[in-house]
Amino acid sequence: MDQLLEGSVTPTLATAVGASGAAVTLTIASPGAGLRQYLTYLSINRFAAAVLTAAATPVTITTTNLPGSLAFTFPADALTLGQMDRWREDFAYALAGSAQGTALTIVCPATTGVIWRVTAGYYVAP
Repeated sequence: MDQLLEGSVTPTLATAVGASGAAVTLTIASPGAGLRQYLTYLSINRFAAAVLTAAATPVTITTTNLPGSLAFTFPADALTLGQMDRWREDFAYALAGSAQGTALTIVCPATTGVIWRVTAGYYVAP
């Protein structure tokens, strides 16, 4: 129980911001042998740097070193210039990296007219 309470604190933040139309990868470096990252929250923002038209195919954000190859889906909605689509998850229990000593990534694909911003809160433990 004490470890769970300690895990509710987010001592480390990482963020990645891209340019319009560019893919963005947030990489949380390997914490070293015998350790893994524990995500406490994840925030993904899709900013319309141009007028976006709706599409039939959703936008999928992929990950590495998270259980089950975790992915997140954004709708391909129309957005006006300057509008932002936000997604944030505060994990009730920290989400542990699948493998110890391995980097963890969140990958937003190159999307025309979109600026991605990804922020993660995490801590490192065995």
